[in-house]
Amino acid sequence: MCICVLLLLAGFVSPASAQVVAGPTGSAGGLFGGHRPVDPNRASQRLSLSIDLSAGYDSNAEGAAGTSPGELVPLFASTGEAMLRYWRGKPTRFFDVTARSFVNYESAAREQLLGGELMLTGATGVTRRLQLSGGALLTLDPTLLASQFGAGVGQQEPGLSPSRASPQGVVEQRWLAQSGYVSLNQSWSARHSTSFEGRAMHRRPIEGDGFTNESQEFSIRHGWNFHRSAAIRATYRMDHNLQTSAAPETPPLPALRTSTADVGLHLERRTSPVRILSVDFNGGAALATRARLDGSGTDEFVLPVASTTIRMALTRVWSWTIEGTREISVLGGLTPESFETTSATVRLDAAVTRRVILGVSGLYSAGSGMETSSGAFETSSIRAQIQYGFGQCCGMFTSYSFYNHHLRDISRLPPGFPEEYSGHTIRLGLTWWLPLYGTF
Repeated sequence: MCICVLLLLAGFVSPASAQVVAGPTGSAGGLFGGHRPVDPNRASQRLSLSIDLSAGYDSNAEGAAGTSPGELVPLFASTGEAMLRYWRGKPTRFFDVTARSFVNYESAAREQLLGGELMLTGATGVTRRLQLSGGALLTLDPTLLASQFGAGVGQQEPGLSPSRASPQGVVEQRWLAQSGYVSLNQSWSARHSTSFEGRAMHRRPIEGDGFTNESQEFSIRHGWNFHRSAAIRATYRMDHNLQTSAAPETPPLPALRTSTADVGLHLERRTSPVRILSVDFNGGAALATRARLDGSGTDEFVLPVASTTIRMALTRVWSWTIEGTREISVLGGLTPESFETTSATVRLDAAVTRRVILGVSGLYSAGSGMETSSGAFETSSIRAQIQYGFGQCCGMFTSYSFYNHHLRDISRLPPGFPEEYSGHTIRLGLTWWLPLYGTF
């Protein structure tokens, strides 16, 4: 059994709709591996290589169903990662290819787990006002059940998160995942724009127990910038989520279909060149439908949904982000049951000096079963990371993480998955960034 759980719910809850706390991995991209700004009107190309090595202390405690977690067990774990990236074009028209491989080692299992991913993204202007973008991602996750269900290609968001390569999770598992997206953005005028987006994802266990997860999503959004510091956005999204078990004795569950409509308001206030406050609020309703196993009809659930994001750039150094959501979610890979989920995230980011970057994030999420009266989950996590750059070529980083989850009466959990789990992680690592070719 592998040990380290870092922000499990950052990938624990997957569409329909995913909350994801994603961002930089072990390397400190812009600090160690940043490039000088280039002329946006002139095409350029860049080829770079980054290497991360980290090791540290992990501890975990898990309990059987209905019991409390046991005593924390300390273990040694290490990770090596290499990433090759090629970028060509300019901000509005580009092609980006990233290939990454990694190896994990954990002292209890005494084995090396190899994995990697290949990601392609790009964008181009179809006309002067119509922008097309898309991407595809192929991933081999040799890690652990429910630890790798984070953002797919094109869904990454800024902020602090663990490296996907770290040996994290609860139950040893290997997964093969493919995802892709296509997006069209039509700018009608300086104030009005409409975007269309389609996504698809397929993830299946290569070995062991777990649910094959398939999802498709289509959304349309219209934005109206009625003031230079205020805008209204209306969104409609359709989600289709199907999970099937590899175990032949487990009957398949019909797909969960969700339709969500919401209207949002964006406000922004700038009190100085560096002090900015922005607030986003969205509210609406979601309708979830699923056919009954006995064929007697269809279950329908209607849930008010809302989300709020507050971002505060206090100085050139410090910035805060506070997020809250209420939505319908699925614990991807664990159970096909759907949940009314409420989540809150707080994040602090700081560029303390030109060489030092600090990040702290906290996440709490709780959900209650929509199809059962007793099923529920609760999870919380904290992560702090400091990155120091010796120069553009290299640097070091250290991080601390805590994670806890509690599952209650969740149906169809894979065998061996603990209902209660908590873990601590301490990491120390080195990173190298090498510009191989192009404009940096």
